[in-house]
Amino acid sequence: MKQNEILNPIVQEATVPVLSLAPQVDRPSGHTSVVYLAAPDPGFREPMPLARPPRLRELLRRTHWRYEVDTAHHWTSLSLALPAREEAFRFQAWVSLTWHVQDPVTVALRRMTDVRPMIWGFLDQQLRAISRRYGIEDSGLAEEEMSVFLEHKLGDTDYGIRLGLVSVNVRPDEAAVNHLVTRLESKRAKALAEDEHALETARQKYAAELAELSGELEQAQVAHAAHIEDLRSQQDRKLAAVTADHDLALRRQRVDFYRNALQSGGHDVLVLHLSEHPEDVQTVVKMLQAGRKEEYERAQQLLQKLLDNNLINAADAEPIREHAMEGLRPGSAAPAVILKKEHETARTRTTIDAEVQKTTESVEIPMA
Repeated sequence: MKQNEILNPIVQEATVPVLSLAPQVDRPSGHTSVVYLAAPDPGFREPMPLARPPRLRELLRRTHWRYEVDTAHHWTSLSLALPAREEAFRFQAWVSLTWHVQDPVTVALRRMTDVRPMIWGFLDQQLRAISRRYGIEDSGLAEEEMSVFLEHKLGDTDYGIRLGLVSVNVRPDEAAVNHLVTRLESKRAKALAEDEHALETARQKYAAELAELSGELEQAQVAHAAHIEDLRSQQDRKLAAVTADHDLALRRQRVDFYRNALQSGGHDVLVLHLSEHPEDVQTVVKMLQAGRKEEYERAQQLLQKLLDNNLINAADAEPIREHAMEGLRPGSAAPAVILKKEHETARTRTTIDAEVQKTTESVEIPMA
C-alpha cells in the first residue's frame, strides 16, 4: 500500500432531490450496493438508514442521502515498521491481504471514504504487540507467530469491512541488518580467534608432549644402550673366565703330559711333536732308526762280549739278536706302528739291561 493511496469503498454519495423530473430508480451493478440515509431527528447525531428509497412526503420532511458502495473484493499490501525487542531496532513487515465491504450500511453511516487508515491501524496495533517479544535475529519466529495470529484474527471488523490474509513477510530493517552483520562478523572473528588460540594451544601441547616423548625415548635408548653394554661386559667377562679356565685346563693337561712324557721317556715327546707337526714323520722315523741302530750295535758288542766270556751260549743269544734286527728292517709303517715297535724295543732293551745287570754283578766287563 502506497502512502498516498486511497482505498475508497464509496463509489457515489449524493443528496436525494425533493423534486425530480425522472423517477427514482435504483439500478446497482453486481459489485455495488445502494444505501439511503435520512437526516437524524432532533436529539440524534447519526443519520437513520432506510430499507427502501424515501417517498415524497419523507423527502419534504427531512434531507436524505444516497450512497453507492463498492462490495467487490480487492487486494492490497502495506508495510509496517514494527519495534523489536531491542528498542533501537525495528522489523519491516510486509502484509498482503484482501478486503471487501461486508456491511454497506455501516460504511455509509461512517462515511468511510478511505479504509487504509483502518487497515493500517488494526494491523499496527495487533502486530506491534507480537514484534516486541522477538529480537532482530528472530525475525522468522516473529513472522510465524504473526501469520498464525492474522489467520485467526482477520475477518469482520467493526467498520463493515472484512479482511482476508494472503501472506506476511518480516525482516529486520536496514539498521538492524547492519547491526546483525556487524555482530555476526564480531562473533566470527571471536570464534576464529578462539579457534586459532585453541589450535596454537594444541600445537604447543603437542610440541611439549613430543619433546617429552623424545626425551623419554632418548633416555630409554641411553638406558637400553647401557643395559646392552652391561650385558656385553658381563658376557665378555664370562667368556674371558671360561677362556681362562679352558686355557688353564689345557696348560695343566700339557704340563701333565710333558711331565708324564719326561718321566716315561723320549718317545712320548716325539708323539706330541708328531701330533702337532705331522710333516716331520720321516725325520722322526730316521731319527728312531738311527737310535735303534746305535742300540743294536751296542747290544751286538755286549752279546759278543758275553759270548767271548762264555756267559751265554749262541742258542740263547740268537733270539735276542733276531729281536734287535726286527727293529732295523726297512718299512713304511705309520707313526703309530713305529711307536709300537719302539715300545717293544724298549721292553727288549729292559730285558737286555736286566741280563747285563746280572752279568756285571759276577764279571767285570771292560768297556770299549
